[in-house]
Amino acid sequence: DEALEVAHNALQQVKQAKLSRAFGGYSPPPKDWGTLDSYCERIGDGTHLPPIFEASGIPFLLVSNISSGHLNGPIEKWISQETYEELTKRFKPAVGDLLYSLVGSYGIPVYVDWDWPFSFQRHIGVIRTKENVLRGKYLYHFLQSLPAKFQANLLAEGLAQKTITLTSLRSYRVPLLAVDQQDELVREFDNLDNAGIGLNKRTLALKQLKRHLLNELRPEGVTV
Repeated sequence: DEALEVAHNALQQVKQAKLSRAFGGYSPPPKDWGTLDSYCERIGDGTHLPPIFEASGIPFLLVSNISSGHLNGPIEKWISQETYEELTKRFKPAVGDLLYSLVGSYGIPVYVDWDWPFSFQRHIGVIRTKENVLRGKYLYHFLQSLPAKFQANLLAEGLAQKTITLTSLRSYRVPLLAVDQQDELVREFDNLDNAGIGLNKRTLALKQLKRHLLNELRPEGVTV
């Protein structure tokens, strides 16, 4: 367990080092970086009116579902097909979009790599890039970098609960590389992420095995 934890932490450090090498450190982004809205088809947020929830149906995501940087469960809110169609009649989130936490645990991006329908609350932003100019996956990795986090911390408003407004999000400055350079960085960062996912799976499997073995050794009726 400890060795896997050390390996996972080392991978995170390597990724942050590579992000810093690609995009720089904490300092404000250069003024020649363009604004995010100039490279995007849409920057918006979720519904501002709480929908009628159902016992099952189509997932309705909360900030807690993306706070880890990946889609995480359990899904607690569900809406009907009719409500989904109403909420998404102007814009349906799709594979390749980015979700971005705007309130509370703000500044966390999640790349939409699933193809099932969903909707989400207003505390989550959605970004759709012009893929022929700015790759969505490249932006996903950039938003984890120190310059992106610097901008998030600088622009977050409020005291009790920090919030990034859509106006602020649209003003983020992003380094626009040639598309082939973006793709190369995406491959590099994706390889590190995939290695991390593999370590997480091994860690979970070891924990489950340990729990199983402990239960086998304990007196009958006692579990851990």
